[in-house]
Amino acid sequence: MKKILLPLLILTIFCSQQAEAQTWTRAVGLRLGFPNSITYKHFLTEKAAVEGILGTRGFLGFRTTTLAGAYQIHNTLLDDDFGELRWYFGAGGSLNLSNYNRVFVGNPGRFSIGAQGYIGVDYSFNGAPINVSLDWVPTFLFLGRGDGFSGEYGGLAIRYIF
Repeated sequence: MKKILLPLLILTIFCSQQAEAQTWTRAVGLRLGFPNSITYKHFLTEKAAVEGILGTRGFLGFRTTTLAGAYQIHNTLLDDDFGELRWYFGAGGSLNLSNYNRVFVGNPGRFSIGAQGYIGVDYSFNGAPINVSLDWVPTFLFLGRGDGFSGEYGGLAIRYIF
């Protein structure tokens, strides 16, 4: 009887533990970096998400507004009692509208289109509706201002999960 109880106890404990999978589907928040933005992320499946970003950046008579969208794949790095740490990669595109002060540059404004790659880490807290991510978004700009590669995009996002 003792030989059966120990394996039965271990099997019961093992089966009662459920894997913590992706438990949220939508989140909205702020993204600090280049550009400072509002971000919305929506999971289509447990691993696949889409993210929309609306941001702006300005200095010395120059202002750029960016609208971007991305498709991302998330993979778990660590899942414990406090939360889940994942890494992700993906691709997307952006539309950038620039406005210049005529005194500074002499050009009223331009637009550019960007092809973007995404790589980052993402952390969601268990028991709290908070998601934090940090990423780098290498971008290739064409058809406008700043044609060519740009490695300055990316940032730290803090989102509210709903």
